[in-house]
Amino acid sequence: MKKWTILSVSALVIAAFISCSKDHDVARTLDPQDIRFVYLASQANAAEINLGQLASDSSTTPEIQAFGQKMVTEHSALQSSLQALATQLGLTAPNDLDTAHTSLRTKLLKVKGYSFDSLYIHSMFNDYQKLVNFYQDAHGLGNNTEVRDYINANIGTIEDHFTEVIAIAPKY
Repeated sequence: MKKWTILSVSALVIAAFISCSKDHDVARTLDPQDIRFVYLASQANAAEINLGQLASDSSTTPEIQAFGQKMVTEHSALQSSLQALATQLGLTAPNDLDTAHTSLRTKLLKVKGYSFDSLYIHSMFNDYQKLVNFYQDAHGLGNNTEVRDYINANIGTIEDHFTEVIAIAPKY
């Protein structure tokens, strides 16, 4: 049931994304999977930037602060590149948090110390597990060369982040 809800929401997002694009003709020639990738990757970047900044500012653990700052720096670069691609394709890459990450942010703002670090890093573990799969799956679904180039250029960064989270998470 949850999978169908996500698919339905994705279809609505794609339709809205196309209708809000600057160049309707370019957006209509894109595969829906390419449009979905740009939209969801952009939201993932926004989440990593926003929550990474919160970790950098709120954690009292140098390891979590450093990881958070690294997420801000590296996902800002990914987002900048993705926004340029989206503009080229006549799309808009969102910078806002989705509902799940807004809720996580609210929870993180209510905890401190070890509880903050644990909630943040285990949430990142879950996010990166999904994100690595998302990038791997997206590579084989769409047909836009520029989107595939973006995926190829950045999947290694996403996988590196996941490897780093895997190393950090057991401590919390």
